[in-house]
Amino acid sequence: MTGGTLACPGCGTTVGCPGCTGGLSTLDALTSTSSHELCEAITDPIPGQGWYDDVHGEIGDICAWKTKRVGAYTVQQEWSNQANACG
Repeated sequence: MTGGTLACPGCGTTVGCPGCTGGLSTLDALTSTSSHELCEAITDPIPGQGWYDDVHGEIGDICAWKTKRVGAYTVQQEWSNQANACG
C-alpha cells in the first residue's frame, strides 16, 4: 500500500481509483477481485485450455462483481454449471 492506494495483483490496475472498485469499499473490491482471479487460476491455469465459455470467458467473468460474504470477507460468486447460476 502506497499513498492510500492498494495495488491490485492480476487485474492490471489499482483498487481505489475512480471506477475500479465496482461500488465496493477498497478492501471488499480487493478481496472480491482476488477471489475472482484465484478461482480462474484454479479452473483455467493455462488460459483457454481449462474451464472456458466462448461467450463469457473464464468462470469468474460470468459473475463479475456479483459478491457474497464469507465470514468477514467479500468474495465474488462463481459460475456453477450444476446450478446454472452464480453462487
